[in-house]
Amino acid sequence: MSLYWNSRIIADPVLARVHGYKVAGGYGIRLGLEFAVPAWDESKVGPTPAVFFYPCAVQVGDSEPYALGRAFSENPQPFLVTEHGSNPNGVLFDLVLSPAAMERLERTRAGQGMQVKVKLQAEARRPGETRVVSDEVSRTFSQSDWLIALEQAGFGRTMLFEVPIPEGEQGDEHWSRLLERARREFLEGRYSTSVGTCRLVLEALTSELKQDVAVQGASDLKKKRERTVEQRELVLRQAAMDYSSPSHHMDGGHPDDLYDRRAAQMLLGIVSSLVTSGLARAVDAQRAVATPT
Repeated sequence: MSLYWNSRIIADPVLARVHGYKVAGGYGIRLGLEFAVPAWDESKVGPTPAVFFYPCAVQVGDSEPYALGRAFSENPQPFLVTEHGSNPNGVLFDLVLSPAAMERLERTRAGQGMQVKVKLQAEARRPGETRVVSDEVSRTFSQSDWLIALEQAGFGRTMLFEVPIPEGEQGDEHWSRLLERARREFLEGRYSTSVGTCRLVLEALTSELKQDVAVQGASDLKKKRERTVEQRELVLRQAAMDYSSPSHHMDGGHPDDLYDRRAAQMLLGIVSSLVTSGLARAVDAQRAVATPT
């Protein structure tokens, strides 16, 4: 497809790349388009037109596409039509998504690649004449390309509760690295795997805080009314570990089929909150010991 003036090609657009960027209260998607502009022979087709782009409609999805909104060009006149033509000219179109829109998009993507369609519309002007020209370009971005854009936009991190990450290098089995792994597995659509990694997060946290005995003791306490708030939190941690236990994965079918996106997202939120609260309680306890009475 191309942008035409009558039957004469003005430019050939291509959707080349996708990036993300952070936006207050939302997520930014930046679509990179390239325009190859052929030489324009004024002696045959008249004066060269100047092309100015309107905001373009963006759709996602293949079998059941839906509109995301309108993307705005960083430069309304991204290329010049000349007698010499030009190599592909790159321009960025920016689209801002609300958290609800991004969540809907991710549910549709379900851990796979993403097809994006851009409906271009522009005004081509030359002396005494103005025309509206249009074209459509589409591209299916790979899972890896889309995950990079999500990282750049900050999606995934803000999906969870804020978790204080310790300074310095941490081993692969540290709870912070495991939590990052669980988040990435979720974004890749490996929901049951993400749930299993969430259990490892809580086990690593419990070990680091030296609370193995405390967790077991809180769970075994028969008089539930006598539990302190901290003990109730430890029981909740144990319940989350039971929910995500590997042995439970094998009940009722293949482990990859047991947990869906909703279940994995729920557990990621619970685990992130438990990590945040557990670390905060440990800090408070240290301060209480260090403070003279």
